[in-house]
Amino acid sequence: FRSEPPPRPVAPAKPAAPRPVPAKQVPAKPPPPHPQAKPAPPRPQARPAPPQAHPAPQRPQPATASPAARPALPARTRATARPTGSLTGLLAGISDSPSPSKATAPPAAKAGPAVEASLGAEVRRQVKPFWQRNAPSGADAEALKTVLRLTLDRDGSVTSVKLVETRGQSASNRPQVALHQERARKSVMLASPFKLPAEYYDAWKEIDVTLDLRLSQ
Repeated sequence: FRSEPPPRPVAPAKPAAPRPVPAKQVPAKPPPPHPQAKPAPPRPQARPAPPQAHPAPQRPQPATASPAARPALPARTRATARPTGSLTGLLAGISDSPSPSKATAPPAAKAGPAVEASLGAEVRRQVKPFWQRNAPSGADAEALKTVLRLTLDRDGSVTSVKLVETRGQSASNRPQVALHQERARKSVMLASPFKLPAEYYDAWKEIDVTLDLRLSQ
């Protein structure tokens, strides 16, 4: 007897690969519809203009007299100051109480030689009480005469004092000159403000005053 070979083992059959499932086709979305244009609103119709009111009748204006028919007013006469040589008449009305006329500057008046002399005398009179208390005394001090030039404001206050000269100097009184000048300045400043007529301000806004022995007596 022949021995038969043993049967070969049969390999198991491979399972068949699954068939790919076709993807589902998604239908494309239709494009959105275009918005329809809104119809334009109707234009408002113009309203008819209201009937015009009748203009009010104008009142007749009273007739005015022509410039020629108006009576001419008499021109105001300006009071002219009459300067006098006396100091009393020139400086009348000057007092310590404030005057209502100082609110507005009075018209300037032209001062003659007599008025200027009276103004200088009035300045010396107002300085005299202070000079009597401050005048220096010494050898030949009575011979000294100090001349000062004052610049005054409208209210009479002294704004500046300048030394013009000192007359009567000698070898004996020369040491007294500086003191004489200093005391003269002090007396003027103590007398400020001066009370002088405002209408003659142009004449006394810059004025000279002499201080000597006679003024101190």
